[in-house]
Amino acid sequence: MKTMVLRVVAALFIACSLADSTVASAQPSQPAAPRSWTSVRLAKWVLLGAAVGFGAFAVSQSQRADDNYAELGQLCREEQERCASDGNSYADARAEQLYQRAVSADRRAHQAIIGGEVTLLGSAALFIYDLRNRRGPPDIPYPANSRAATGYGFAMGARVFF
Repeated sequence: MKTMVLRVVAALFIACSLADSTVASAQPSQPAAPRSWTSVRLAKWVLLGAAVGFGAFAVSQSQRADDNYAELGQLCREEQERCASDGNSYADARAEQLYQRAVSADRRAHQAIIGGEVTLLGSAALFIYDLRNRRGPPDIPYPANSRAATGYGFAMGARVFF
């Protein structure tokens, strides 16, 4: 699971970087018009959404594991003889089933947490990478001597000595 998530994030990051650099090299070096959705911009939001999804899945699986552990605890408090173990497992089938469900849900929650962390880091990396874009506001040329030409305006200043 971990290696699959890492491979997907790495492949997505490399593909976005290559796609963005080929688009940039194909265009002339003049300032680009703002584009609405670049591949990097789309990927960073998709990864952020995936991180939220992994987190929600981890919470649900953790809650499921807690419920199974609580039910197993209740079973053991009510009927202690059903919770006797024969070494590596519970002798009672119901107690063993509750324990295996809880362990399985805990494992899925752990994997989802790791997946969420990896995709969140990938999203953060793409957010930082996307800061170098040229989608900022266009430069507005103001003449340096516009007030001198009209004759309007005033100057004011202050000095503070220590």
